[in-house]
Amino acid sequence: MQTITPITTDDFKAKTNIVIGKIEIDSDGSGTFIELPDVKTTSVTTNIQNVVSRLCSYSFTIICLNTDNKYSPFNGASEYYGKLKRGRKLKVYMGINKSDVDYHWQWQLWVIDEIKLSIKSGEDICTITGRNLMGLLLDYKLFYPNTFWGNTMYMSIVDGETEYNLPNNRTMGAWDIRGAFKISSIEPDEISQPMDIHFNATGTRMYILDNNYRRVFQYDLLTAFSISTAIYSGEYFYTGAEDSEPVGLFFNPDGTKMYIAGASNQEIYQYDLGVAWDVTSAVYNTKHIDVSTEAMNPRDMAFSSDGTKMYVISLTPDYVFQYTLGVAWDVSTASYASKSLNVGTEEGSPTSIFFNNDGSEMYILGGADTVFKYTLETPWDLSTAAYSTLYKSLKDDGTSITGLFFKSDGTKMYVVDSYQDIVIEYTLDDSSIDVATGVYQASVDDIDPRDGSDEEDFSLVIEGTDFVYNKWDNTITFGTGGGVAS
Repeated sequence: MQTITPITTDDFKAKTNIVIGKIEIDSDGSGTFIELPDVKTTSVTTNIQNVVSRLCSYSFTIICLNTDNKYSPFNGASEYYGKLKRGRKLKVYMGINKSDVDYHWQWQLWVIDEIKLSIKSGEDICTITGRNLMGLLLDYKLFYPNTFWGNTMYMSIVDGETEYNLPNNRTMGAWDIRGAFKISSIEPDEISQPMDIHFNATGTRMYILDNNYRRVFQYDLLTAFSISTAIYSGEYFYTGAEDSEPVGLFFNPDGTKMYIAGASNQEIYQYDLGVAWDVTSAVYNTKHIDVSTEAMNPRDMAFSSDGTKMYVISLTPDYVFQYTLGVAWDVSTASYASKSLNVGTEEGSPTSIFFNNDGSEMYILGGADTVFKYTLETPWDLSTAAYSTLYKSLKDDGTSITGLFFKSDGTKMYVVDSYQDIVIEYTLDDSSIDVATGVYQASVDDIDPRDGSDEEDFSLVIEGTDFVYNKWDNTITFGTGGGVAS
């Protein structure tokens, strides 16, 4: 069997060819499935209710030969007597034609609504109609963004119950921005218009670049990489002497050099830190580079891990430009490498840029409050970059999100909002959330309005833990004192 992959609404919109490999029926209502014989035709229709959320419902029709009246509810001698009835579940092995020659297979669970016996073209037939069980659950928003029922979720039948394997509950692993989950936000009193954010290598210090005050503020973190434990140290560095509109911030790996992107003079400035990671020891060493020939409105910069390449993201034009440094980490030796990438198709107002550790992935953040992921076929070579089609909208969390930073292992992401003056922390790995990962089970019969007076709140009893969806704030709560997923 091939790896099970999700069916998206795009499959239905494109009228993708869907084939049925096998249909099984829950013969005793408790999860004992046997194959449904003599299936002549099967059809599936869908109603795309919300394309953005990929929320769908769909129904099916199955026509079987009713040879010897075996599907009759009155034929007690038939081995299928009492098996085919309303509410009984069907397990369907469905293939989706993703290319001209290849099919991706996955199990689906259907529930029977109606059975009709008739004669058509001289044949005794049984017509079975119903809905997809996962579609029913999707009506209560138990789905994962951008897919039909979860990007890596699979389903099967265990002891008569539907089994879902949620992809780490909500997130999808290191560096996968699609599952970024907000876990904390702070509003430091010192900042007025934060533009960018950076951390030291150990995550015990955080730095915020403020455009209004033209300062880099330094914070100590009691718990590494946890912004909720940040304490302002009273230390900052004033950058206004070089540029009146600082917009981008970067430190080299050992914290002995700091770089500021200035939008006013369209230059990148370099500072030396006498004490590593202490901004009060920073001194402007008169090293800088004018990038206005390429980036007429620079917003941020990043460097390769060895400091021999620099990348500048520009608002005008909406491109990323690559530079070569003759001397590592010395911006005064930088020259344009004649390599660039147009990111305007994805983001018309790019404001921040970040690379993963080996330079194989690049992340762009912009005015749409969305993070976009690009892959580089050759690490650190911008000419080989291409949009991966993966993105994460942060619109629910801010109104003018600018700076972008990732923890070195890709398990956390940080942004700042220049309008709300806040810092936001996301996890890309649920190990930091107090919710057990893995398989959750629930029977469709367990769905009822247990946690609300009407159908706005629903819960599922899953392995002794409640799973509650709230329509009004679009959250799911796992268990007593558990996390909340948005």
